[in-house]
Amino acid sequence: MKAISAITPFNHPLNMVAHKIAPSIATNNCMVCKPTELTPLTAITLADILYEAGLPPEMFQVVTGWPADIGDEMITNPNIDIVTFTGGVPVGKMIAEKAGYRRTALELGATTR
Repeated sequence: MKAISAITPFNHPLNMVAHKIAPSIATNNCMVCKPTELTPLTAITLADILYEAGLPPEMFQVVTGWPADIGDEMITNPNIDIVTFTGGVPVGKMIAEKAGYRRTALELGATTR
């Protein structure tokens, strides 16, 4: 089982979180999701629905906060095996640099706030 760190953007907040959590669940991996600070309730609500449906809480956790406060931990924590990010190119470049040799999936080019 791998630990995945997912950072999602403001546009299409439910779709973006679901797009990342569905493969994680299907492959029996656990995920920590940091939704954008603009739309955190969508990810929190999805987590509650998944727990109610029987997903163990350790399989999907949502953390909220400002990127400056928790971003580095989401990228550099030694327990994280994969980092996935959807958003702007400047942040994607920073994540690629900080992640080092850790596996990353970067979907870049969107306009972010």
